[in-house]
Amino acid sequence: MTEEKSRKIWGSKKADQPRKDFADKEEIQAWLKEAVSKIVKIPPARIDSHRSFPEYGLDSLALVELSGNLGEFLNRDLPQLIAWEYPTIELLSAYLAEENSLIRAEETE
Repeated sequence: MTEEKSRKIWGSKKADQPRKDFADKEEIQAWLKEAVSKIVKIPPARIDSHRSFPEYGLDSLALVELSGNLGEFLNRDLPQLIAWEYPTIELLSAYLAEENSLIRAEETE
């Protein structure tokens, strides 16, 4: 994905939505559906959380960019290849929500 195409999909470097330091699974899923929707140009309601990112045509560059923008939304660094390790919206959002719960618990101790 070229930088110009990336700007068209993602807009400015800042996330369209406010940052969510401790987003829950549903918030992460909604963000991911919206993000994938922008890339593949279909309505978010038609994005299936159980289909893999490659099934939607997202290549490695798109997934690295998705991870970076998701990290901005969550206000933390994410591994660049996290979407390969958790290749569906369902798996990725469940993993990240659990991580958020652990981080929140550590910070409140």
